[in-house]
Amino acid sequence: MLIWLQDKKRLFNIFLFCSALAVLGCLFFTDMQYKIKLLSNGQAAPTSQIPYYGFLPVPGTAANGQGYGALGADFAQVYFSSLALQHNQNEYNPRNPAYRDPLGRRPNYPPFTNRLISPLTRLPYYQALITHDIATFSLLVTASSLILWFSGLGSYIWQIIFVDILLYFYTPLGFAHLERGQFDLLSATCYLLLTYNVLCYKRTAGLYSLGAGILAAIKWSALPFLGTFCLAALCTARKKKRVYHLLPFLVVAASILFYLPELKEYWPSLQRYEIYARPTGVSFMLLMPAWAAKSLQTTSAVLIIILIRLKSVNGEERAAELFRAVSLPFAMAMFIQGMCFGTISYEYRIVGLLGIIPALAIWLDRYGRRIGGILTTMTVAAFTAFTILAFRIFYFQLWPIPVFTSANMAATYLAFSIFFILISIIIIHQYDNSPPAGA
Repeated sequence: MLIWLQDKKRLFNIFLFCSALAVLGCLFFTDMQYKIKLLSNGQAAPTSQIPYYGFLPVPGTAANGQGYGALGADFAQVYFSSLALQHNQNEYNPRNPAYRDPLGRRPNYPPFTNRLISPLTRLPYYQALITHDIATFSLLVTASSLILWFSGLGSYIWQIIFVDILLYFYTPLGFAHLERGQFDLLSATCYLLLTYNVLCYKRTAGLYSLGAGILAAIKWSALPFLGTFCLAALCTARKKKRVYHLLPFLVVAASILFYLPELKEYWPSLQRYEIYARPTGVSFMLLMPAWAAKSLQTTSAVLIIILIRLKSVNGEERAAELFRAVSLPFAMAMFIQGMCFGTISYEYRIVGLLGIIPALAIWLDRYGRRIGGILTTMTVAAFTAFTILAFRIFYFQLWPIPVFTSANMAATYLAFSIFFILISIIIIHQYDNSPPAGA
């Protein structure tokens, strides 16, 4: 059995098959429920799919003035802030009510994001929303395809695109992200670029680092992952490659310093949504004191850094090779803990996981055999189980049992993050990196 599972392609195909089967199976049973009801009473009342957080129309934005309003309630915060800027008004507190958030909320995106999205304000709101959704999903798919091609894994491109489509458009949380017009697909692309830079160093590494930094500067919820993952890469890389792991920090810092005066206006938003907010979603603050929830991710990263440095006292290349070997389970731990870092941590951020799926394929290809069948099988099994649970695939219609409360789901996230940290520790302890698998 273990020999059968040692095939790196077979392991990744198992993940793809199980993820696709779970989504398609749920859709099939949902459709069967509709047809059974139709046959039973002759009423065509389909059991429709509803995003996990329901629908939240933005008043006054519907196409042709029809309906309750277009969706994309989170995108609306950026759109109307950018619109205020275009008319020389304060982006966080415009004088003209036409440029304020129609839902009455204080905008919650940094100045850099508001300015970058400003070209979309030339379009009507609903067209800008659709353009945003298409562009962000296309960016992730394009980046995934190119990186797989450059890694010699082009045969996976269409399979991963298929799974991305299923998880994003046909699961309760993927649908919720689409409905809110969120930006976490940019975070997903950021995660993909960062992990690729570690697993497959190329001469164009600087471009990947620059792109990751820009994407994190747009979507600040990517910063916990970027900070801890790049810190670990920086502390374990060879001297001549450290600049590539430092560059994302510099890009984010530049985006902050350049708009430092505007950040004074943004500060009340941070206070409202982070410092004084009530823990929501899968925030670890539902499970532990704030100081523990905020320090858990950094502590985990420092632990892995220390263990790698202790195991590789004889040379920089040994440390770099060890980090590449643990990069996938470590990235998963940092993604989970980063997703739960915020005081308000809505579950639709799980779409960031789509950026780590191509990294899983690359990691298995580069290090699957060297790490061993048991550890790689455990990693893929946990990755698959977490994907199915965290996307709440079975939430739509099947049964209410798997629909955990926020606190229970946060505990599930915590358990999986600890598991991936333990896998990383075991790999560090057992891994033999001589000869190295790559520079």
